[in-house]
Amino acid sequence: MVKNYRIQNANAPKEQPGDIASFLRMSLDSHKIITLFTNDLDPNQFTCGIVAALSETGVVFSRIDVYGSNDGIACLPVDIIYRVEADTPLIQRVATLWKLNGEENTVYESSGNELLRGFLKQAYSAQKVVSMEIMDSRRYDVCGLIGKLDETFVNVNLLDGNGNPTGTSLVLIESITQVVMDAKEEHTIQRLYEYQKRVGNLT
Repeated sequence: MVKNYRIQNANAPKEQPGDIASFLRMSLDSHKIITLFTNDLDPNQFTCGIVAALSETGVVFSRIDVYGSNDGIACLPVDIIYRVEADTPLIQRVATLWKLNGEENTVYESSGNELLRGFLKQAYSAQKVVSMEIMDSRRYDVCGLIGKLDETFVNVNLLDGNGNPTGTSLVLIESITQVVMDAKEEHTIQRLYEYQKRVGNLT
């Protein structure tokens, strides 16, 4: 289970957990675009997308940027979501652009209640670059390719923004708040890494 290290902001908008769960279930069942708010220190920060998998404690979210383009998938705990929106003018704009762009909903094969572990296993098997938020830092602390995964730890082969290896990081799985893969930034880093590997620039 992912531990939530968040200290709740008393000024952040409050929602009942059942309401949040209902919104997430509605998006999952109807493929409806919604927005999630998870950073209580910045109430203007949000993510648009469609719920791809849901458990009692976690959600896999197929992200869509404000220009209507798919922007990877993220796995995060339900209890850091303090606000959800649907049917707003912004969401309607995103939905229209998404259709005009000919985008399709990302298909994600759920692995039951262990969403985070299943998400990490899929990233490891496909050798996808991931970014991880650790201990609810509200930023991505680790970026790279998963080199090893066991019941307790994940070993990440770190990559910088140019796709260069920068060492390894051993991360306690329970400390991971969010993981994202196939987003534009991660996809760009992966392309640069594979290019440098192909031309022999990597040691």
